[in-house]
Amino acid sequence: MISVIVPTFNEEANICDLIQHIRSCRSGEDIEIIICDAPTSEDKGCKSAEKLGVKAIKSPKASRAFQMNYGAQHADHNILYFLHADARPPANFIVKIQEALAENQFGIFSYKFNSSKWMLKMNSFFTRFDGLFAGGGDQSLFIKKQNFQHLGGFNTKWRIMEDFDFFRRAKKTGLKFTIIKEPLVVSARKYERNSWWKVNYVNFSIFILYLRKGIQAQDRMIDLNRKLL
Repeated sequence: MISVIVPTFNEEANICDLIQHIRSCRSGEDIEIIICDAPTSEDKGCKSAEKLGVKAIKSPKASRAFQMNYGAQHADHNILYFLHADARPPANFIVKIQEALAENQFGIFSYKFNSSKWMLKMNSFFTRFDGLFAGGGDQSLFIKKQNFQHLGGFNTKWRIMEDFDFFRRAKKTGLKFTIIKEPLVVSARKYERNSWWKVNYVNFSIFILYLRKGIQAQDRMIDLNRKLL
């Protein structure tokens, strides 16, 4: 029923653990895991995934939007679930997605960080709501395959913010969506490498550029994002 699509770039350290986590959540449901690795990856993430018996493919282009579209093209099931390699969905995520799509056409999860810091708890609290910042990739989009195809997939002209672009396009077409309140767990590694203030300042600056100048400001957005790597 569900194809889980994971775009990766040098994520060997996360891939195997994620695959095992997803499999521990299956409870007998039919599920497909697709690892779509960037051609510029320098690790053995794809080979490690193949050894675990999942579909591991190399994308012709190193672009998250292109990789997710490419993974969707190789998906066998009628529900697509786009998940980051450093995120862990709740144990009942399969049932939650199926329930949500029985009523609406697409959706996202709220999330929490794998950290007890109160400032990160404050950040994650707002992911429960359809606010200005809703729809980012950390919230792991799920959608019926026919609706994804009808919308043309992710816009590959976006090298960053493709997730927000897709979420907003889907809403504008009138598709109904669900925000699942049971959170997935997202890595706090960006916050650990940097500071809470720096990450939020950069994210906010990128979002303002996205809203005001759109796709023309991508180079500046990417430069800002590199400060967090």
